[in-house]
Amino acid sequence: MAEELRQVGVPQRTLRNSPIRERGADEQDEATAAGMACFFNDEAFPNGAEVVSGQTVLICEAGQWVVMGHTELRPN
Repeated sequence: MAEELRQVGVPQRTLRNSPIRERGADEQDEATAAGMACFFNDEAFPNGAEVVSGQTVLICEAGQWVVMGHTELRPN
């Protein structure tokens, strides 16, 4: 069975959140940003962490969240 990703909800504007970008857009220089944590609603996540926000799968890359895809809806 695949590991369940943590559901973090939606970004709250009043809390610290790292930018969310589409893959391939506005990429940072990995040499200068490597190891930077990502923040989601004031919680730090290490580089490489994967989470789900709503139905969007995100991965932390060099201090930015990158959209990796979307989860499937599961019927109740």
